[in-house]
Amino acid sequence: MLVRLSLELFLSEDRETAQYRIQSAFRTHWQALREHRLFPTWQQAQTLHTTLQQLLQERQAIEEALPHTVVGIDWKSLRLERRPAYSSAAREGFLQQVFALAEWALPELEKLCRESHALYDFATEHIALHEVGLCLPHRSQGFLLIPYRAQQQLLIWHYQLQTLFDASQRHPVQLQAVASLPLSPIWTPQLWQSFLRERFPHIRGALYLCDSDEDFPLRETLLPIAEEQLALRVGM
Repeated sequence: MLVRLSLELFLSEDRETAQYRIQSAFRTHWQALREHRLFPTWQQAQTLHTTLQQLLQERQAIEEALPHTVVGIDWKSLRLERRPAYSSAAREGFLQQVFALAEWALPELEKLCRESHALYDFATEHIALHEVGLCLPHRSQGFLLIPYRAQQQLLIWHYQLQTLFDASQRHPVQLQAVASLPLSPIWTPQLWQSFLRERFPHIRGALYLCDSDEDFPLRETLLPIAEEQLALRVGM
């Protein structure tokens, strides 16, 4: 089971406990990469790497992360008045420990970032998205088909381009699994289109096929890359 890579791993009063926790988390993500499971390792490793670098550069950011006790309210600014829960000496020792843990963990984290980026590059080279049938001018919705050989199934999602999205959304497309078919050589793009028109007559849109010459895990690699490529294609 993956352990989330976050700053919380570094916030412990005991250095050995924190190091053990960090190493254990790294091991789960190394195992994921060996199994070609890209997400969420790729994103979490990059985010944590950036966070640790910033914290090493900005002491104030560390101090704000420490526990504080609310002692009153500044009614003029309508802000809470807080004081650190630690004494000055304890706070200074805690800060230095977090800095030391960050410096200790960064080399291994950088390796994890490089390996996850290499897997991302490998995956994008071996996963391709193709538009099936006529190229339609309106591609705001349609279907995404993924042959998933591990289960011998053709998995079908309805996609819809989001007209409003913010930075918290990874991609401006919404996917909803709607059907699956057994993989078979008799299935052709024409038969896929006929099946979809009959099964979903209310949906008119483009049809995309995402295929790969590698057996990537579906949820952790194949589908996220397909979603990313689809968003780039229909969001242009």
